[in-house]
Amino acid sequence: MLEANTISDEYIINNLTNSNFWYGLYFTEPSLIEKYPKAGHAFHKEQKFYSSKYNNKLVHQATFYINYWSEEFFETNDLYEATPPFKFLESRRTMKDEKGVLLAETNIYLNGDELTSFVLNEKKKSRIVQNNVKYNLKDHMSSYHWTTSKNRKIGDKKTFIALSEDNGIFEKEIHEILDIKEVCLNDSKEFHTRSIIEFYDELNGKSEFSEQVFNSMNVCQEFLLNETCVIAKLESKEKALEKIIQ
Repeated sequence: MLEANTISDEYIINNLTNSNFWYGLYFTEPSLIEKYPKAGHAFHKEQKFYSSKYNNKLVHQATFYINYWSEEFFETNDLYEATPPFKFLESRRTMKDEKGVLLAETNIYLNGDELTSFVLNEKKKSRIVQNNVKYNLKDHMSSYHWTTSKNRKIGDKKTFIALSEDNGIFEKEIHEILDIKEVCLNDSKEFHTRSIIEFYDELNGKSEFSEQVFNSMNVCQEFLLNETCVIAKLESKEKALEKIIQ
């Protein structure tokens, strides 16, 4: 059974705000920087609204969208109850090409404690069922809460529950802080915290690394996408993609 992480209701409620964050994507390899001045953009949007689909409950929707050099488009939409117990409701993840053709899609629903995922990948369809699942916003935000904590230190390690983008099930990840530094961005006098974190997926034995920079208000200023040699830099807190994100 997957159990909820321990975070207070007050922490969740205080962090559920309507927000828009726009990031420019830039290559980190010198040869690619010269050829492609900009690699694309990413957009993160959070909003609360009353959903007729879920009996007019107040729900919280988190949308994340990435456009890689106008050739690949990734979008995720996660929906949770916005009031205790903040239950996970559903998730949709899509990948499209530059013509808008759907390449891969995962639709995930939680009914009671049964999680059902419908996966389309390389024109192959599959249905995956995971039982005894208990997952909510406390689980979803627990790694962020831990990563941005002022008390964490190099070498700290903790296990979290994460939603797999590959097969649409919840799995355990081990996060370890590899490095923490205080840095200044763009000649700013404000100090930011740069963290390097290793994510180890227990299910497939795969390790990934993430480099993130947060300001004093715990707003992510930069994050490194290691597998694509791309860094995302916060450029606007207001810009929206209303034509793409419904």
